[in-house]
Amino acid sequence: MQDHIHNLLNRFQYSEQGQETAVFRVLFSYEDPSQVMSDLDIHNGYTLRNRVSVYSPGFNPAIHQR
Repeated sequence: MQDHIHNLLNRFQYSEQGQETAVFRVLFSYEDPSQVMSDLDIHNGYTLRNRVSVYSPGFNPAIHQR
């Protein structure tokens, strides 16, 4: 049982490099946040929005267009 819980918890842990890659793709490559989430297997939109807001306060991916 402990292994199962540990695997579930690790499933939603994202490396610092992975998070930075996602933020870079949204902010500087103008990629659609939902596509970045899909490509990087990010399960929660809050995770990406939170990281983007840390890197760029006031940034709103919903209205960010190239």
